[in-house]
Amino acid sequence: MGGGRGDFARRLIERARRRGRPIHVVVVDRDPDLLAAARRLALPDVSLVRADATALPFRESSIDVVTMSLTLHHLEPDAAVTSLAEMGAIARTAVIVNDLLRTRVSLALVWLATRALACHPISRHDGPLSVRRAYSPDEMRGMAEKAGAPVRRIERYPWLGRILAVIGG
Repeated sequence: MGGGRGDFARRLIERARRRGRPIHVVVVDRDPDLLAAARRLALPDVSLVRADATALPFRESSIDVVTMSLTLHHLEPDAAVTSLAEMGAIARTAVIVNDLLRTRVSLALVWLATRALACHPISRHDGPLSVRRAYSPDEMRGMAEKAGAPVRRIERYPWLGRILAVIGG
């Protein structure tokens, strides 16, 4: 979900191939421009689907593992709950949510990185804003429970400014 240009999909496929494992990845994004960029990369073993994370066009239990990376914080709480419910319904095994960790350390690191790396002014604004909008572990747990998709575990990675939640299954 929120697969954009397919960067994560490409890395996932490369890793699976190195291990000799067959894989097919479905990249879902609502932005047609990002999906067009993914299409230009001609990624093998990838299907591209334009859809909103709150209205997924897949049958129940039709996807082994559903991932959402750095997208949940862009959704308002009600939409996040709906998205978690949608992902939980289509996942056979689990939903893995990788998002920003809302802490002072994360905010400081993102603020510094967006200035030190000569980022575009939009990134300078959006980076810190995204950290401020990120959901806490308790908020994520509450939304998942509301969605009927219980949290198996939540891991915090403070120095990476990330939170990883394994939901459902």
